[in-house]
Amino acid sequence: MSKGIILGDIPATCGHDANYWRDRDCFVDARGPLVIHPGSFFGFQVMLLTLSHDVSGGKFIAYSPCVERGVTVDEGAFVCSRASLYNCHIGHHAIVAFGAVVRSQDVPPRCIVAGNPAQMIAVWNESTGCWVRMLASLPERTK
Repeated sequence: MSKGIILGDIPATCGHDANYWRDRDCFVDARGPLVIHPGSFFGFQVMLLTLSHDVSGGKFIAYSPCVERGVTVDEGAFVCSRASLYNCHIGHHAIVAFGAVVRSQDVPPRCIVAGNPAQMIAVWNESTGCWVRMLASLPERTK
């Protein structure tokens, strides 16, 4: 069984150490901005991607320079197994469902997202103390 892959050094802004990620067999690209709250939770085989090739010129060139695309996960968020996060912000107490792909999106606090691309499927209703089912697309990030 694999023990995860970590590219780069885990930054101080990442609330979990390398052993946390290895124990969960995660792929962590720590070469770009990575801000993870220590009170967040992750399943197994999660992918955190923080770099991408620059294709802004309209074409891919072998060995093109990389651009940083950070990942931020707030307190109480839960990223389920096999989810992929790239260029995104996961709000506090949000849930990213199994296998979801969150790419260039901001996930609001206290909601559940699922699918590829991730879509909001439920929000927490404070007054009733229950999840309310819905289906809504998430806005794309500008960066």
